[in-house]
Amino acid sequence: MSDPVVPGPVVSVAGLDIRLVDGPLPFAEQRAAAIAERWRRTVAAKPALYDGPILLFSGIAVDGDRLVAHGHRARFSALMALVEDGGAGSPGANLFGAAAIVSSDGAVILGRMGAHTAFPRVVKFVGGTPDESDVRPDGTIDIAGSIARETAEETGLVAAEAAVDPRFLVVADGPFLAIVQVLRMPETAAALIARIDAFNAAEAEPELAGAVAVRPCDRLDGVDMPGYTRAIVADLLTRL
Repeated sequence: MSDPVVPGPVVSVAGLDIRLVDGPLPFAEQRAAAIAERWRRTVAAKPALYDGPILLFSGIAVDGDRLVAHGHRARFSALMALVEDGGAGSPGANLFGAAAIVSSDGAVILGRMGAHTAFPRVVKFVGGTPDESDVRPDGTIDIAGSIARETAEETGLVAAEAAVDPRFLVVADGPFLAIVQVLRMPETAAALIARIDAFNAAEAEPELAGAVAVRPCDRLDGVDMPGYTRAIVADLLTRL
């Protein structure tokens, strides 16, 4: 392996080689007691959160034109601890897939997270951390499938409706490693936002509080947006 992914630049890759391996992430095993105590305090403040099974990742690198990584079974509480610590001293990362939804009139559609979620009111790409359902029989982890599933669950939009860019955009941001697939939809930003809002209005407890369209002329000062989202939005808007 060569060219490890480092925070900052957006990297374009043609393929992914991400596989489940045996054994927990050392971070989660070594800090189990602290993670459990932090989770107790977190869930006391946000009872809707669920300490469900997810995957965390190690061994992340770019090898030629592919991103490679190892997936480890973990719990959501370990992910939250990793994020809150900023990845400090941990050999692991919250690698996840996300959709850059691009409208026919040149806007990038983002989601504003609901108040009950782990990251309330944050504006970011729709997507989520992979879990066991994303593991194929051969042990590879289907990030594109995870992106399609999360897009449908959060927005009601179907990835099959889109023209999908053949390459993935990747950026590291502290404990986060975002793998973004560009979905070019045949509808305008206004139509897409109306669809997303209607979908979430029909949900009992939607993940999104709303959808946001970002255009090349928009200023994002003061918007609560993760660094990985800002980096990829800026990269995309120069090419739309």
